[in-house]
Amino acid sequence: MRSRLAPTSDPVRAADALARAGRLEDALELLDGARTKDPTNADIVLGLARVARRMSMPEAASRCAAAALDLAPEKIEAVVEHSIALRSLGEHTEAVELLRAHIGRCPERAELWLALANTVHEQGEIAAAEEFLREALRLNPRSAEARANLADILFDRGEAASALELYAEAIKRAPRHAQMRFNRALALLYSGDLKAGWRDYEARLEIEDRRIERRFAGKSPTRWDGGPRRARSLLVMAEQGLGDQIFFASLVPKLIERDEGPLIVECEPRLVALFARSFAPARVHACRPLREGGRIHVDYDWLEDAGGADLSIELASLARLLKPELGTVPEIYAPLVADPEEAETWRRWLAGLSTKPKVGVCWRSGKRGGLRDLQYAALSHWRALLEGTDAEFILCQYDDHAEEITELEASGRKLHIPPRIDQKQEIDRLAALLSSLDAVVSAPTVVAMLAAAVGTPTIKLTYSGSWTTLGHTREPFLPASEVIRPTRAGDWAEAFARAQSALLAVLPPRG
Repeated sequence: MRSRLAPTSDPVRAADALARAGRLEDALELLDGARTKDPTNADIVLGLARVARRMSMPEAASRCAAAALDLAPEKIEAVVEHSIALRSLGEHTEAVELLRAHIGRCPERAELWLALANTVHEQGEIAAAEEFLREALRLNPRSAEARANLADILFDRGEAASALELYAEAIKRAPRHAQMRFNRALALLYSGDLKAGWRDYEARLEIEDRRIERRFAGKSPTRWDGGPRRARSLLVMAEQGLGDQIFFASLVPKLIERDEGPLIVECEPRLVALFARSFAPARVHACRPLREGGRIHVDYDWLEDAGGADLSIELASLARLLKPELGTVPEIYAPLVADPEEAETWRRWLAGLSTKPKVGVCWRSGKRGGLRDLQYAALSHWRALLEGTDAEFILCQYDDHAEEITELEASGRKLHIPPRIDQKQEIDRLAALLSSLDAVVSAPTVVAMLAAAVGTPTIKLTYSGSWTTLGHTREPFLPASEVIRPTRAGDWAEAFARAQSALLAVLPPRG
């Protein structure tokens, strides 16, 4: 039973303390009560907007921020909060109009320029975002957030050294800002500084909207520090998305090779069959995170039936603990094992198409819009790739659109759609299909990760620097993947010319 909240003379400050402690429901209750007593207090209404945002309630956040503005039209904090809520709702045009209107009245307020930069950046307007960030910094040279956001843009543009300088300055001003340290980690890893990069990568565990509460029925396992396990059991806990789980799971065989004790691997439910086959004798269990009140938690009631665990570690933290083994790119390494019977079924289907090489293609992910669209090349470049390659092309994209297929088939090459497979849900079958292909060319999606993980030569085309290369052109964790990005930002034609050469080099000769 929840304890009653004590009265406070400053409900906004008290609610903020509760929210920072993860007690979002209590913060909401406190502010709700305070608003009932003082309905015209803009600070209380704005506090409700902030808590609603942290609880992943953008509609409520937008309503409360708008109400705060009605009560105090001059309140810049409410303008910024309302713009954030509008962005969460996908209403970027409305957010831009709101911010520009207030900038017209208060052009000296750096936080308005920062919010405008963040909004247009999400829309893919990179040049405008940089301009607005520099204006925010001119008005407030001490702004850590503006400096870090500018570093993000420079890193995406390939200017890693300049980005790292800005990250360092920003983090000096905000040393406890987890998102800034995590973003710097990606630039450090891309630059090949693994020691500092994996250190900063741990900041992901402190980012508020990514933090996972792990609930154990009994005693919680001790966090593993990478030392000798001495036969103690280890739970490797799932985190992040499907692609990241595939990427970091490539380290699990290194734990199995050590043979230091029982191993339990947790993963996304769609990966269970694939991981169980690949990581025997480890036990594999599905992870089903739940989001409640803006917080994510995972229950481990099942762990006692599995014999419990003495130690635990988050999956991605294996990289930091196993760092002595990550310095070079192995020639051959395929950590995931496709279902051999399913793979044989796909090989028979592929053989029936022709004797030409079989190449999988995936030109984007299922998520689209704004900045994400900027990450993917126009279909005209993919069409040119198909035109210049004498192969059978297999559609490896789960949300294909007929008009896109029609445009690509204008190349004179047919896109073959794999029959009777749900490529989004049937990951184990998709892995078998990918393992049966001669090569895969893909945007940075789960398809690229999975194809490389089963050992298929993979050419991954990225808009910006891929931190997963760790300073190389291939990914040390998944060396079947060659990463190609434009030498000059946005020059996809040049990148696709190199991709074409790389593809022809890995395809088997005909005859």
